[in-house]
Amino acid sequence: MVGSGASYTTTLSGPATYYLHDWVTYDLPGTGGGVGTCEATDTLILPSKPIAAFTYSHDTTCIIDTAVVFNSSGSVGSGLTYAWNFGDSAFNSQPNPYRVYSALLPNPKPVTLTITDEYGCSNSVTHGVAVIADNMFGGLNSTSPGCAGGSVSVFDVPALGDPFGEKYRWYDNLTPFAVTSAHTETVFSAGGYWAIVTNHYGCRQNRSMRPVLFAAPPPSYIIGDTSACDNANYKLSAFSSGDTGAIYTWIKNGVVVSSGTDDFMISNDIAGTYNYKLVTAVLNGAGSYCTDTSAVFRVTVIPSAPPPVLAYHVTSCNPYTINLTATDTYGGSNYSWNNGNPGASINTSFGGKYLCTYT
Repeated sequence: MVGSGASYTTTLSGPATYYLHDWVTYDLPGTGGGVGTCEATDTLILPSKPIAAFTYSHDTTCIIDTAVVFNSSGSVGSGLTYAWNFGDSAFNSQPNPYRVYSALLPNPKPVTLTITDEYGCSNSVTHGVAVIADNMFGGLNSTSPGCAGGSVSVFDVPALGDPFGEKYRWYDNLTPFAVTSAHTETVFSAGGYWAIVTNHYGCRQNRSMRPVLFAAPPPSYIIGDTSACDNANYKLSAFSSGDTGAIYTWIKNGVVVSSGTDDFMISNDIAGTYNYKLVTAVLNGAGSYCTDTSAVFRVTVIPSAPPPVLAYHVTSCNPYTINLTATDTYGGSNYSWNNGNPGASINTSFGGKYLCTYT
């Protein structure tokens, strides 16, 4: 730079370090025209202009529900001050403010950051933030009531035209228990279930509580004889806490043999072992049945004993007495005669037909 005079004005082209050299020439009194010179040197450092820059958490945000967080850490300069215009007649002077938009228009919002450095130099930058209406309305439904030991599905039902949420935070009353991207959750116990539904724009809605119930059928038991003779009748009965609305299904050796009644009559079984189960079903209040299955009830059918061999002989003529005997090959121990006398051997004084039954 070259200039003269008491003052000098110039335009500097950019950030740099400038060295200033100034000198003054003056007349020396009493020297007959002698000249003197004073010189001074100085350094001028011209800093860079500040550069405004900012990022923001949402380029599209949900009205009212979500705060957009702005961050100016990318700005360059020293001793900066900040002036934000959020595009909706709201302002802020913090370096990293946030804004919750409450109106859709104008859309997008022109957000401007102006920074000023310690030398009074300024710079601005503007970005647009779009605002959308909340479209996350809806409610929960479920497959309740379920059956004890089973599960119930709780699922979201968006309002007509609204999409499913992208994140579901599930609660049982006041207790959070799951965060999912699926709009259906499987639960295994009774409770009051609800959810907070959000999307990536920050739209948020609470789904109202949906009660979930579980129905428990009465425990199933089988009562009856555990042994029977072949080709004889025997009966098994259901004992299920007296539930008059129950439906009973009888299973014999893995095959359903009777349904509907609490008593089951069996006849003409051949010798062998038979395993029975009882399935008790009751309506759960949702049009389906809950069931309980009994433990295995085992019945042993024993082959019928062959008829005993009867014999008689006269033991006395006066008075006339006949001795009747019954002999079996099965090992029976209880004998009963048709004249009322018990035992394997009896005496009688009367003629006629005699029948002996033994077990």
